[in-house]
Amino acid sequence: MGVFVATNPAYRIPLTDDQLKQLGETAAIISLIEKLMQNCVSYLLGVTGILAAQILGSTSTRTYSELWLALVEAKCRDRAMSILAAQATKDFGTLIELWNSFHHSTYAVDSSAAFPGTKGVIYTTHDVPQPKGAPIAIKVKTNTTHDPAKIPEMRELAAKLSNTVNQISESALRQSHEKPAP
Repeated sequence: MGVFVATNPAYRIPLTDDQLKQLGETAAIISLIEKLMQNCVSYLLGVTGILAAQILGSTSTRTYSELWLALVEAKCRDRAMSILAAQATKDFGTLIELWNSFHHSTYAVDSSAAFPGTKGVIYTTHDVPQPKGAPIAIKVKTNTTHDPAKIPEMRELAAKLSNTVNQISESALRQSHEKPAP
């Protein structure tokens, strides 16, 4: 078996190992949240997971979560879960907004520390030393900047939201095993 040697990207990504790990974890947790929403719909409607995925199948996460909320509100007999789902949908919107700030971004270093009086960013290759300065995320489509210091907050929100959606999904599962009221 050969040794895996990772190829460096064209430019250095000036994030800490923890920030890079948290970005990866957030991606996995967002997928988990979507899967838990699918499970919940499957339990509430009595359909397969594949059909639940097709029902929620919008490419827009906002539409996806709003449809999930509408189904929870319409089908879940536990009103507390509907209230929880409404908050979860708001939190999901916040999470996706944060995620889009970092997922669809390039990363550079703020130039003002390395070159006082300047305003801009520095991209560096791997063959030159990393310049001093705070890392910055630059959204590709809008060129807006975001502070990577918010990455841990985003990851924490994702983890908490996964637990909330799981709680709602488990309630839907319990409901699916109950006999309907006469």
